[in-house]
Amino acid sequence: PRRPGWAGPSRGGPGYGYQGRGGYGHQGPPRGYDGPPRGGYQGRDVYPRQRRPDQPIRKGRIGPRPSRECIALNRELTNPRTDVLQLFSERGHEFNGVNLATAIYQLAKRRVNGSAAVERMLERAAERINSDVSEFDARALANCAWGAVKLGSSNMRILDAVADATPRVLEDFNPQAIANTLWAFATKEVAAPELFETLSNAALPLMDRFNAQDLGNTAWACAKAEKCDSRLFQRIEAQCCRTLHKFEPQNISNVVWSFATAGIPAPNLFRAVADGIVEDGRRNSHRWRRYNAQAFANLVWAYATVKHDHPQMFDVISNAAMTCFDQFDPQNLANFAWAYATVERASPQLFGALAQASLHRLDDFIAEGLSSTAWAYAKAGIAAPALFREIAKRAQAKLGSFNHQALANVAWAFAAADVHAPELFDAIAETALTQGERFNSQDLANLAQAFSNARRSSPKLFDFIAKTCLQRGLGAFNSQDLANTAFAFGTAGHSSKELFDAIGEAAPRSIGSFTGQGLANTLWAYCVLGVDAPAFFTAAAEALPAHVDRLRGDFAASSQLYQVFLYLQIESPHQRLLPVLAEHRQIWLDAFWNDSIRPSQSQLGVSHALNVLGWEHEDELRTEDGLSLDMANSSTKTVVEFDGPTHYLQGPDGPSLDGRTHFKRRLLARLGWTCAAVPYFEWDPLLASGATEPYLRGVLARLAPQN
Repeated sequence: PRRPGWAGPSRGGPGYGYQGRGGYGHQGPPRGYDGPPRGGYQGRDVYPRQRRPDQPIRKGRIGPRPSRECIALNRELTNPRTDVLQLFSERGHEFNGVNLATAIYQLAKRRVNGSAAVERMLERAAERINSDVSEFDARALANCAWGAVKLGSSNMRILDAVADATPRVLEDFNPQAIANTLWAFATKEVAAPELFETLSNAALPLMDRFNAQDLGNTAWACAKAEKCDSRLFQRIEAQCCRTLHKFEPQNISNVVWSFATAGIPAPNLFRAVADGIVEDGRRNSHRWRRYNAQAFANLVWAYATVKHDHPQMFDVISNAAMTCFDQFDPQNLANFAWAYATVERASPQLFGALAQASLHRLDDFIAEGLSSTAWAYAKAGIAAPALFREIAKRAQAKLGSFNHQALANVAWAFAAADVHAPELFDAIAETALTQGERFNSQDLANLAQAFSNARRSSPKLFDFIAKTCLQRGLGAFNSQDLANTAFAFGTAGHSSKELFDAIGEAAPRSIGSFTGQGLANTLWAYCVLGVDAPAFFTAAAEALPAHVDRLRGDFAASSQLYQVFLYLQIESPHQRLLPVLAEHRQIWLDAFWNDSIRPSQSQLGVSHALNVLGWEHEDELRTEDGLSLDMANSSTKTVVEFDGPTHYLQGPDGPSLDGRTHFKRRLLARLGWTCAAVPYFEWDPLLASGATEPYLRGVLARLAPQN
């Protein structure tokens, strides 16, 4: 039987860096933008604000009139030649709220390293906000929050103070203050649901005044913090579409990244952005020349994540990116490869250039980057042996930092790409045993499928998968997970009656979502392992007729169904399923016989040696039931099977027969045939030493009738 036809291990894609579900859980900002305020505290606000009832009316700003000393201090603080910390040390007692906000902003803007003096200033600001918020308007609060985050302070009292004070000055918030405040809290990952709700609501009536940077910051912050108000995102989408011609590349990539991460559909925005990118690229506009590696990687990641395929955009970006892959960092490279594989736009030329760029920087790839890159090449079906060899080395060295999904994905990738990496698979198995409850249903199914497809034996891993599935129950498994898990256990010949009983109970509930191949794979696995499942067989009997027409052209699945038919006919008749299969028996049998049989040179050598010893037999004999026997004597119903490498799974403890071969031997025994096997790993050394005759006499002795 063939491998399941599922193309990839992760319905959401493995992602890397900025992934939502199904990914690695480390959402992060597009790294090219820090979200700073567009200016210090000097000058008039860009947009006018309404006066609070408790504030005096002043021309040009809101709040208590600052003293001349405070105004002078502010001018001194904004002077590039001023040592802000020295000034605070000498005259900090004179600083009011505006001065503190300006000082914090200036320190952050100048990238001053954190120090005790900086912490004292932040502590002073927090105390002033808590004690007398009237000294701070919205811009001051936003500057304090932004500055604290940029300065890398570990003391979050100032963010708590800003969150508490925001409702009291809410009417002062303009788009820039809203965007920068949300950015600060999202960047520092401070949980503040009330703040996000309050500022999201405040942003709605001001949306027509948001510019590109405000829109990008606000959307990014809400997506990063997972505080996404659908009304807000709808308004952001509309405002973006109206003002898209004013956006810089970074604003564009930030916005589409945010919508993709939030999982909020925005088809109009994505279509408008893609059309604009294509037009910019074709004209080689000034904006097009400002796109960089980060913007390209974020854009294609976002479009792949929401499954919005725009062929022209992907072509334009790939052509441009191939000229600057040397500017891509490891995360950009991994995201780029993942995106093009996900939307099935990978080309040998593009992935060849990506492989060359990635090979030079693999040492800097983190676990998820290695996993995503391997997944992308396997999903795209593009061979890259040198890249896979190097990924295997790095992955094995870093397996301790792989999470559950990365482990499953890298195993799936190496199996799907048919890359021989036994040491890596053995290390993955050992690492998986230590991750316990972290694996979800999809990870477990992927891991089992990967090991069976790679023909790698790991009884402990399969025991672990079965135990974990049983402990959690199979409620989270969909039909694809159930089919892949069952098929993997059947291929490996690893029996777990308790697991298959559980699958047999769960599968009928989702029988309508099984594909024809999924049904064939699952039924075949039950028959291979000899596990009866009356409820599942009954449900399959009802569902199978709807798939017959499609299965006619699927020789692998039809071949599996013939083996199911043999099992039911010979070992365990089922009143409902057997007649359904018997009705289309000729379809299944034709597919089963369609497999071309080419005896290996080793098998032909065994056959010749048996002829020399006088054992009469026929090569590749077909039985009445359609089974093919390597070397058989029909009169005595004896058979010698040569088991080459394809009959075995390889493992640390040596080769072990796969489920298919066990199944065939079981059927032959039921049909009255006596079978003896010649394993390749026993025959090859004897052939080299010339000691085959005594060995084969022993084989023939096993065929003699037993008293």
